[in-house]
Amino acid sequence: MTNCTELGNIKFRDLLSSVIPAVDNDKFISRNIYHYCEGYYLVLGGAVSDGGCFIRSYLRASSDSAAMRAINQDCNDCYPEVIGDLDGVFPGVISPTYAGLIDYFKGNLNEHVLESASYRVDDGTFIYKKIETKNYIFFFSEPDMVGTDLPYAVLFKIGR
Repeated sequence: MTNCTELGNIKFRDLLSSVIPAVDNDKFISRNIYHYCEGYYLVLGGAVSDGGCFIRSYLRASSDSAAMRAINQDCNDCYPEVIGDLDGVFPGVISPTYAGLIDYFKGNLNEHVLESASYRVDDGTFIYKKIETKNYIFFFSEPDMVGTDLPYAVLFKIGR
């Protein structure tokens, strides 16, 4: 199994083949999501000249279906499991809930926080509610404003 701690070394637009020496086609859960290691996914961009693809960001998600919902807006799993171990990823967060994350980024880090929700235009299906900061996007499955809602996925933006 690949070591998940290597994720911090990935750069925006690194080729998948330079990060994964032996790319396993069975680990593609969609054309733009590669299952990297337990609970982590690489979000891929377009193909380059040699047919490989580049890495845009990486995702911590509770399951393959949670990753598909966050990245591709695929709502087959209406209520994906939440991520239970965010304390290890964000050690300064007192509560990894919707309200706790907003308090942490606005209050403790004095960062701008954007809250939004997405719905499909054709049928009005709720897709996700999200909190976006400079370096992260947190995805939530509860359509109502519930402060205790826990995220099912976190996108880590890779600096350019």
